[in-house]
Amino acid sequence: MAVVVFVFRGYRDAQYSAAQAEDVIGCFGSLERFADYFSGYAAYRDWMSGQRFLGVWGARNCARFRRLLGEWGGGVDVAHCNPPGSPHSNQTRSGRASAPRRQQIEATVKLNWERTS
Repeated sequence: MAVVVFVFRGYRDAQYSAAQAEDVIGCFGSLERFADYFSGYAAYRDWMSGQRFLGVWGARNCARFRRLLGEWGGGVDVAHCNPPGSPHSNQTRSGRASAPRRQQIEATVKLNWERTS
């Protein structure tokens, strides 16, 4: 089943992409690994339904986010709108993960996918 990814413009007109937290954690294995890969994340919550969404900002991060979720989830359905709910918090980290570090995380994530498939 395809993962629904919301694509929208956010703070200072930056590109954002977000998906349900369950899908993101399912793909990356943990919130810590997800945050490490992207050097932070944006969190959204629909207070009425209780749904939570996690996302990233910046064109390159958004493209990587959609690619990884698509590989893990069997495809991506893009919705060009904000996720339900409102911004809950942003978590950022200083510095950006290096290309070798991102490759290491991707290898770990793909190994986890193979084990659970």
